[in-house]
Order: sequence, then structure tokens, then C-alpha cells
Amino acid sequence: MPRDRNDWNRRIRKLIGRFRSPAAGLPAASVPVLQTYDMGESTDSTSNSLATSQAVLRARTNLLYVLDEIDCEDSTSSGELVPGAAVVDYIRKVECYSNHKVCDALERCDITTAEWQKVCFAAHAAEDVHKMPKSPGQSTLVSGSRAGTSKIYSITQRTEDSGQYLIIAIRATRTAFDWTVNFNSDLVDFPEVRNDIKCHKGFLSVARNMRASIENAIREQTLPLDEPIQTILTGHSSGAAVAQLLFAILSAPDTANAETAVSSITKIDCITFGGPPVSVAPLHDSTNRRGGLFLNIVNEGDPVSLARPEYFDSLLKAYLEPPPSAAASWKVPPSTLHASGRQILLRDISEEGSDVEYPEAYWVDHRQLSLVIFGNPVRHSMTLYRNQVVEIRDRQE
Repeated sequence: MPRDRNDWNRRIRKLIGRFRSPAAGLPAASVPVLQTYDMGESTDSTSNSLATSQAVLRARTNLLYVLDEIDCEDSTSSGELVPGAAVVDYIRKVECYSNHKVCDALERCDITTAEWQKVCFAAHAAEDVHKMPKSPGQSTLVSGSRAGTSKIYSITQRTEDSGQYLIIAIRATRTAFDWTVNFNSDLVDFPEVRNDIKCHKGFLSVARNMRASIENAIREQTLPLDEPIQTILTGHSSGAAVAQLLFAILSAPDTANAETAVSSITKIDCITFGGPPVSVAPLHDSTNRRGGLFLNIVNEGDPVSLARPEYFDSLLKAYLEPPPSAAASWKVPPSTLHASGRQILLRDISEEGSDVEYPEAYWVDHRQLSLVIFGNPVRHSMTLYRNQVVEIRDRQE
């Protein structure tokens, strides 16, 4: 995976070149419906693959429309950079717009040191789930579906002075099947929580498929314990999206869902990182009958935290158009999906030109996020998220 701005700018440039060349582009018809061995998985996989075909076609059409009007003399028809050609700073283009950042008038995040400690527990788990072997000490890795209809997740127990914790971390996008889920952004009803709300079809399908496994895993981990345990659901990126929807289902106040609750759990928290919007109306912690935290941590500049089809179409255009010659705001398309939970924005407030970041945390709401254009994929790194929240916690201790 690209590590810095130059790497990401090269990847963006290569993507542009590929879409410019008809021979190199990916036609919608070539996106396969991959074979599975379960009828339910096959249905979900087919739906996801068809959605991917439509997304690829839409992206290709929009890119070709813009590419007709820009000069790409620094690339070959195959999309490779000409030797010695300068790397275009596409990320910097986006940062020339005044709304590449949230407004300055933000309220400082006031969660307690103990709550920051939980955020750090979640951050470590959300990063480690992508690295851990099958049996890493007190953590257990649970397999997902080969078709991407359920995700791999980890279960970690922690014993701290503040109590016992069970941390469930859901893995982010790693396979082609995972991408088909991400692209399946049709809106479907979410009656488990509210009859008047619609959600991202792909993520909700995965959350529903994982529910029984997550509940069984919690029971197995908590039944042998003599003391109550606090449970934290977490994830990064698409793993965050699924974790948020699972949290909403497990915390729903209706009696049908309450019957499946695990009695030994005193509190369920959901703490996610770089999670994309998942519902047409924000899912807030008012849905949580167990009174836990519902937080989504957003790095300022992370485009995945705003990911929805119309947003990425707009972002691709911003990458490709010449930077504004004067102060200007990029026109962001209206949002069909919104972020869930209480949003914490991580902002680097170090002096301009400093080589060392100084992260600070602020409250931000979905309305403020709907007005900005984030275009720096470097800010999506889970390692960066973890480093920043640990630094903030350490400053409070």
C-alpha cells in the first residue's frame, strides 16, 4: 500500500492513465460474479458484483469526460509515467480549495482520560486484526466468508485496573470480494433499528450475516467469567462501517433484539476509525440501550470518511481539474448517506512547515462534514489513527 503523498500521487496518476486508455480500462461486463458454495452467499455476491459493474462504468464515464479537457502529456498511453516526468501533486490540488478542511470554529473534544483509554484499546485492535496470526495470545481470529459476505474479525480480552474488556475488531477491505461489498451502495430498509431509515446495502448485509457469529463469540468469551465485562466493537474503514451497523443492531431497544442480548455485558461501546457514511440519517448513541460510547474518529483529509458514490465521482474531478487560481470552494454534491455516532475530528495543529504533527481532537457533526472535500489518502492509515489517539491520551495523563 502507498505510504506517503508521492506514492499516492503516483497511484492516482496511474489510475488516470488506465482510464484514459480504452484498452487498459475495465469494462463493466468483465466484473465477474464469483462462485460460492452457499445459496445465501451466492445471492449476496451476485448483488455485490452487479453493483461493482455499475460503479466501474460510472467512474470510467466521468473520468473520460474530464480527461478530454486536460493535458496528460506527462504520461504514456499505458498510464505509466514518462521517465523524468514530474509527479503531479493531485492531493495538493484538492488542498487548494478552501473547504478541504472543516471550519476552524470547532469545539474541543472533552471525553475523559478513561474514555481515551478505550479509544486506544480500540485503535490497537483495529490495527492488529490485519496483522495477527491465528492464535496471538489472548486474541482469537475468526474466519469470514470467502465470498466477502461476512468479514474476518478478532476477539481480544483485556484486564485493566478499570475493569475487564472484550474487544471485537472487524477487518477492513482486503480482497476483491470486499470491494464488491463496498460498491453495493443501494439503499435498503433497516427495520432492526428504525422503520424510517435506510442503509448501505452491502455493509448492512455483512452486518446481518455476522450477527449470530458475533453474539455466539461474546457468549463463549463471557460465560466463564465471574465479573461483568465491557464490550467494544471497532474497525477501520469498511470494518468500521460494519461495526457501526452491528452496534446499532445489538443495541436496538426493541424486545425482539433484547431477547438475544448477553446478560453478562454491562456496556457496549462502538469506537471506529475512518468509517464511511452508512445511513441516510445518522445512527446516534440514542439507539444504545446499554449507554455505551458511539464514536467515529475521522482524520481531517481522509477521503474514505466521506465515501459515497457521488462524492468519489466529484473527488476524481477535483484531482483532474487545474487548481483554482484564487480562493475558491469545491462544490460538493449533496449527501445521500451520513456518518453515524458522535464524530471526533483529528486535526494537525502543528506550525506550518513542521516535520512533527501535533494532533488535537474536536467534535464535528455530519452537517459540517457534508460540506468538505477530503482528498489525502495518506490520512486514512490505521497506523496514523492509532499513533494520533495514543499521543492525545498520553498528553492527558
